[in-house]
Amino acid sequence: MLEMPIIVLGSLFGNKSNNLYAVNSDGTLKWVYPTGGHVRSSPAIGPDGTVYVGSWDSKLHAVNPDGTPKWTFLTEGWIYSSPAIDGDGTIYVGSEDNNLYAINPDGTLKWTYSTEDRVGSSPMIGEDGTIYIGSNDNKLHAIGIEYRIYLPLVMKNYPILIQLKP
Repeated sequence: MLEMPIIVLGSLFGNKSNNLYAVNSDGTLKWVYPTGGHVRSSPAIGPDGTVYVGSWDSKLHAVNPDGTPKWTFLTEGWIYSSPAIDGDGTIYVGSEDNNLYAINPDGTLKWTYSTEDRVGSSPMIGEDGTIYIGSNDNKLHAIGIEYRIYLPLVMKNYPILIQLKP
């Protein structure tokens, strides 16, 4: 059985610590990974144990299971968005630079999708591989892996429920 770290965000210890913390199951500190900015997103863990987390340093950080850096991917804006990982290992994350990024597991850019305003929400991956993301442009965007579909659903000041399968 692969021992996975329990991840606790630095924001739980004071939003300005600029760190990602891994804690062992007995509550002891396993490692601390410093980022260059506040950590407000929840981490995602890849199939190989790599931890992905966004930061206010405008980077998506990929951290090895032992807490050492694997790579960083620089965007043009803060990352509030929590990453999502699909079955092929592609990492999706939104940025305050108005973009959704699709990033290969090796840290290289796969593609970007631009919205008309900040992307602070976290992407969701549907069963058919469609990536759903909300933006401050008041639209819900649905991006198909191959077709790059745009769903212009204008959101008002009320929640929208989407049923992905009957």
